[in-house]
Amino acid sequence: MSADRRTARRAIYLGLVRDFAAAARTEAKYVETGGAEWQFYRGVQAAASDVLHDDVGQVRATDAAWLAGEEPAFRDGYQTASTILASAAAAPEARQRIVLPVMQRQPLNRT
Repeated sequence: MSADRRTARRAIYLGLVRDFAAAARTEAKYVETGGAEWQFYRGVQAAASDVLHDDVGQVRATDAAWLAGEEPAFRDGYQTASTILASAAAAPEARQRIVLPVMQRQPLNRT
């Protein structure tokens, strides 16, 4: 792949990541602030931020404790989104959209 093509593909990918982060912000507006879903979408936004801002991603990559200090729903959103974004970056063909993950609800324990 030529350098020009790689640059163009990276620009398209970063545009999709910006849209992905915006979709997560929109979803976060419609759920209870501070709740599990809100935390989940904060994690999704953090993963997108790592891609969009290399310096942030590099700092987080060297500090394993930062993620452990977050809420479980945040960690789930961050890890899920990180996987989705890495997959999209490595895909052989440019995507037209990166689909936003949804929080998996935990089943109720009924006794």
